[in-house]
Amino acid sequence: MLAFVLFLAGLAAGWWAYANWSKGVVVYERGFAVQDRKGNQFWRWEDIVSLTAAVTRPFSSEFSIGMTHVYCLINTQNQRLVLSDVYFIVKELAIIIQDAISPILFDWAAQQYNAGQMLVFGPVTIGKGGIQIGKKTYAWVEVQQVTIQRGILKVSKKEGDWFNGASAPASVIPNLNVLLNIIHQVVGLKTG
Repeated sequence: MLAFVLFLAGLAAGWWAYANWSKGVVVYERGFAVQDRKGNQFWRWEDIVSLTAAVTRPFSSEFSIGMTHVYCLINTQNQRLVLSDVYFIVKELAIIIQDAISPILFDWAAQQYNAGQMLVFGPVTIGKGGIQIGKKTYAWVEVQQVTIQRGILKVSKKEGDWFNGASAPASVIPNLNVLLNIIHQVVGLKTG
């Protein structure tokens, strides 16, 4: 029985190695290139309009063992690229991508916000009047802070009971760091 289980594990490992053999990423000054079985794809920093991150860890683990990372990118041509743990250092790659695109996206978002436009970050919409998560809308003067706790974006009201406020999973909010920086730097609210 043990030999059969080891045989199946060996087959699974062999298939995974075969399926991911030709995958790789190279970072350049103005973007990065991804190689997979379909060929090469080139992504320039200024063409990326969205980065969404889903990082999960086993519930009982305090260590990074068993963590999974999935990052979804969308460019100006509405092409989608998913980077996951099949790439050797995907977490570090995501940090490089985020650091490169955040100033570009923040400048655009700040200009739109200051021009009175509503900014949509998936389930979260912000404007000069306030913030909306799902169907709940709060004026900025009502909001005490916006935080990320255990992978959930939470809006806390200045006055209210324990269940007052709104929340959304951080993993479905594109450009989360841009949203938090707009709230902190432009609106002037505490984020964290």
